[in-house]
Amino acid sequence: MMSQEETDHRTPRQLAADKENRAIAEKIELGTAYHESVTVRWTDRQEHTVEVYALNGRQFRDAVKNSGLTSNQLDKLSKLAQKLSDQTKAKKTLEDIDLDRFDKLQDFLAEIAAAAVKDPPDILSMLAPGEDLKVGAKALEITNPPKT
Repeated sequence: MMSQEETDHRTPRQLAADKENRAIAEKIELGTAYHESVTVRWTDRQEHTVEVYALNGRQFRDAVKNSGLTSNQLDKLSKLAQKLSDQTKAKKTLEDIDLDRFDKLQDFLAEIAAAAVKDPPDILSMLAPGEDLKVGAKALEITNPPKT
């Protein structure tokens, strides 16, 4: 920690850099603690709220690797996640994605969903069909994955 005298002699540029570094350090410390709630249907036909957490880099890379997606498909999937609230746009984006590979997209979103929900740990076995897509899309939205 710097003394008051040392701080007084720093340039505005240095002080701004210090402030930015503190902000980055706080984000790193927070890690993947950021989460949002999503209401989904479970196999018991009831709606439940689950906490969907942002993914770390390893979880994201593992989901991509395990699903076998190409970078082009991943880019289109990212756009789809942003458009899920608009059914017409989502349908058009799905048509743009090679539908023969749609199973890979489903696998990818299921991988994302499984990694993003901590409780219950076996979330995929509890979700009604299609609900993993909603959870996976939310996880992508809040994770803001890197461009490929």
